[in-house]
Amino acid sequence: MPEETSGPPVTDRLTDALDAGLRVGATLARRLADATGSTPQEGDSSAPIDDIVRYGSQAAGNVIGLVVSGARSGLDAGTRVGRATGATGRDSRSTGPAAPAGPVVTAGSTLRVPLLV
Repeated sequence: MPEETSGPPVTDRLTDALDAGLRVGATLARRLADATGSTPQEGDSSAPIDDIVRYGSQAAGNVIGLVVSGARSGLDAGTRVGRATGATGRDSRSTGPAAPAGPVVTAGSTLRVPLLV
C-alpha cells in the first residue's frame, strides 16, 4: 500500500512558488518604476501579473523619457557649441573654407557611429 504524504501535493507547492515569484516580480517592477523617476500609481491589484505589466510599462516609459531628454540636452549643447564656433570646430574669426557641419561619407563607404546605451 502506498504511503500518504503529510504535506500538500506537488502541484500546490508549484503554484505557491509561482505565486510567490510573481509577487516578488510585482514588487521589483514597482521599485524600478519608482527608481526611474515617477512615483507609481497607488493601489495594487489582486493579480501580481497586472502589477508587473503596469509598473513595468511605467518604468520603461520613464527610461525612454530619460533617454529622450538626455538626447535632446546633448543635441541642444551641440547646437550651442556649433553656433559659437561657426559649426566648423574652429573659432569663427579664423579664415579659410568652412568644414561641413556633419560627417562626410563617400558613396559605398561605411560610417561608424558610436552608441552608448
